[in-house]
Parts: sequence; C-alpha cells; structure tokens
Amino acid sequence: MNFSFCLPTLGNKELVKKFLDSLERTTHDKKNIEVLFAIDEGKTDIVKFVVDRRYSFNIRFFERPQTRDFSNDYYNYLANFSTGKNIIAFNDDAWIRTQDWDKKILRTIKDYGWTIYMLDIPDTARIKYRNNFPCFPCVSRRAMNTVGWLLCKDIPIYPADMVTHKVYMSTNRIIPIRDVLIEHDHVTETDPSKSRMMELFNEDKKKKAGKPLDITSYVLALSTTAASERPNKSNKLNRILNIITEGK
Repeated sequence: MNFSFCLPTLGNKELVKKFLDSLERTTHDKKNIEVLFAIDEGKTDIVKFVVDRRYSFNIRFFERPQTRDFSNDYYNYLANFSTGKNIIAFNDDAWIRTQDWDKKILRTIKDYGWTIYMLDIPDTARIKYRNNFPCFPCVSRRAMNTVGWLLCKDIPIYPADMVTHKVYMSTNRIIPIRDVLIEHDHVTETDPSKSRMMELFNEDKKKKAGKPLDITSYVLALSTTAASERPNKSNKLNRILNIITEGK
C-alpha cells in the first residue's frame, strides 16, 4: 500500500463524495491507496452512502467517541490502523486536483532516496493564506513509527500541522512536491461546523500560555534514525535520468 488518507468527517455527503470521487478520478494505482474515516458514534448514515458508490479502493470507517483531542483520537488513532508507506492527515473539505498524483509523488520520493521524511504538498488554502507549512502533513511510515505520531501528539488541534512541519524542517527531512495540487475548500473558523475545534483551540491556547512546546526529543529521534541512511547524491541528476528513461 502506497498511501493512507486519515481524516475525521461530520458525514457531509457532498464533501465526502467530492473527495472520494477525486481519488477515483485522479489516482494512477487505486489498489495501493486506502482511506480511513473517523466518525462520531452513531453517525453511520455516511457509511452506506459511501459503500453504495462502490469505489475501487479500500475505505474503512471507525466510530469514535466525540473527543476534545483531534490529533490523537482521530488522526493518530486512524494512522495506527493504516497500512500505507505514506500516511497523510486529510480533511473532507479538500480533494485532489492533479492527475496521477500518486505516481508523481512516488517518483519524487524515489529521487530523494529517504525513508524518513515529510512531504510538502501544496494546497490552495495554503497558497491563499501564504502559510509556510502544508495544511495536510504526509509522512513516511518509518518517520511516524520513529516519533510515534502522524500529527504532533502534544497539540490537540491547531496548530498541530505547523508544529509537525517544524519538527521535520528542524531535521532537514522535508521533500517538496511541486507537481501536485490539493484543492482545499477551506471552511473558515466562523463556520458553525468548526465551533468545537475553535473552542478546543482557545482552551488549549489558554492552558499553554507562556509555555513553548519543546520538540527537541522528536527532532533528535528523527535525526538519529535518518543518520543511518544516505540521501541520493544528486536529486537533479536522478530526475534528468528518469525523464530520459521514460522518454525511450
């Protein structure tokens, strides 16, 4: 399995369908992707809706008690059930725009020759708000196993994506993806569907006021493990050779 998408959903059928349809339409190797949804207990209408559409890739649903810790009780929980070599924290208000996205990303990963990394995949909301970190962190399984999480476990919601990026950036293990784009129909914080998340964010912010998070142990763990592997000497040369080979 190449990619595992992990995401909570409120069960909005239109959003879920748009996301899953995009995977059906754009994925080169659908047998090697999977989607893991977390839904609140009892909110199972979305399951039959999805099953009836007979998508050609594996989709699993996990009922979860309503939580105040999105990072651990949804994203990291699902990641522990995933099987992909790459695990991506996704949202149901986003979808893939690029044809053969999986083939393109795998080519870039091979170019770098790393097993410890985070993929920096552009998305339209990130571009719009000029963030210097991806909205949808995607990490290798070896990297996740090394630190023990997909999204930073010390932050229940925002800005877990930013801190996760900071950890990998401090380790110099970011792989930029330039030829894939995620369309993110970003739901703003004023939307009623985000009230629980914003309440949690403000609560956590107040609790940790003046207490900066120490990421040293995570950076050290990743750096130590990454030191055992050598990146390819010339990524540019490898890309040129790949183009020449594919053109034959």
